[in-house]
Amino acid sequence: MLRAVLLFTFATLVNAAPGWKAGISATVITPQRSIWMAGYSARKHPSEGKLQDIYAKALALEDSSGKRVVLVTTDLLGVSAQLASAVSEKFSRSTALPASVSYSTPRMRTAAR
Repeated sequence: MLRAVLLFTFATLVNAAPGWKAGISATVITPQRSIWMAGYSARKHPSEGKLQDIYAKALALEDSSGKRVVLVTTDLLGVSAQLASAVSEKFSRSTALPASVSYSTPRMRTAAR
C-alpha cells in the first residue's frame, strides 16, 4: 500500500508546475523489545511480539518561490509534550504536530534524545 501511495505521489509531482521540488522518506520505528501499548484500558501486560513494522514517514514539498512544508506522520497514538516541543524547536515557529488515532500502537512517554 505504501508503495502505491508513494508511486501515485511521485507521478502526480512529476506532472506538477515547474519549479516544485519534493522528497519522501520512511523509517521503521518498531520497538525492539516488548513495550506497553496505547488505546485499550483493559491491557494488563506489554506487547507480545509484532505482526508488522510501524513507521515514521515524511513528505517535503517546496514551491517555485522557495516556500517549504514538511508533513511527518508516525504510526503512534500520539507523542509526549516533551517530544513535540523538541521537534518544534528544530523547525520554525509555525510547526504543527497533528495526530491521528490508532489503538494498537506503542505508548510514548519520554522525549527522544
